[in-house]
Amino acid sequence: MLTAETSVIALLYLLLTWLLWRFVERAQPPGGAAMTLAPPPEVAVGPGLRLAEIAVVIGHCYVLFGVMLADHQLAFNFAAAISFMVLVGCAAQLVNQLFLPVNLFGVVLFPLGFVASALVLLFPPPVLKLEATYTPLLGTHFLLAMLAYGVLCVSAIYACGIFALDRLLHARPASPWQRHPVIGPLLRLAPPLLLLERVLFGTILVGFGLLTASIATGVGFHEQMFGRPFRLDHKFVFSVLSWLVFAVLLLGRWRFGWRGRVAMRQVFVGFGLLFLGYIGSNFVVEVLLHRG
Repeated sequence: MLTAETSVIALLYLLLTWLLWRFVERAQPPGGAAMTLAPPPEVAVGPGLRLAEIAVVIGHCYVLFGVMLADHQLAFNFAAAISFMVLVGCAAQLVNQLFLPVNLFGVVLFPLGFVASALVLLFPPPVLKLEATYTPLLGTHFLLAMLAYGVLCVSAIYACGIFALDRLLHARPASPWQRHPVIGPLLRLAPPLLLLERVLFGTILVGFGLLTASIATGVGFHEQMFGRPFRLDHKFVFSVLSWLVFAVLLLGRWRFGWRGRVAMRQVFVGFGLLFLGYIGSNFVVEVLLHRG
């Protein structure tokens, strides 16, 4: 268990959050102006902070895989799954902010990196007794599932921002949320809603493709991976329910132009089902029931 290295990554995520927050404060409109329909000033992040973000995410990847693959055995639990999910989410955020003005969402994601690293310290992943011998096919299925979790995690965070922004744009100017010391500054600098929605649905489409591939490999190659015929379990049921929610959402967006609060609620439901399917159920088994 790389305890010292994991602790360093957790602290670096906190440092990144503080540094990015400084940029958010500097970009605030004079006098903390109320939200308007005018395009907000962009949170301009310097190249030094960009490189620091990349370095911390790479460090997180190195340390997490060192924990999971120590002594050439797979160590995994709900904490490692959350850490992997947040790692993919942070990496997806770094890619998105190269092309789009979504830098401020790092203020939300990087604290999650701290929490995820802290969970790995509090609940060290035990070595798994695999139901099957490791094969590249099993590794591919696992990687597709974790990538889907991470990308759809980012989509859920974007949906939270859109939901809050939509509500505040329709709220009275003296809304307490606009005066909130953390939420107010973030929402005053949020990109236009239509741009955020395009980013959101693009992210969902990528995550949906990864989830589809994960379910397909899990069903189609189950016997080759685990040496027994496919059978229904709660993880598969929750994954399929989540897949159906996102499929309906994407179809509604393409066919009927769905957007706004109704679409955001579907994102929350879809990600919630996916989260419960593995991470939530494993938390209950490993921590609350002590069967890890």
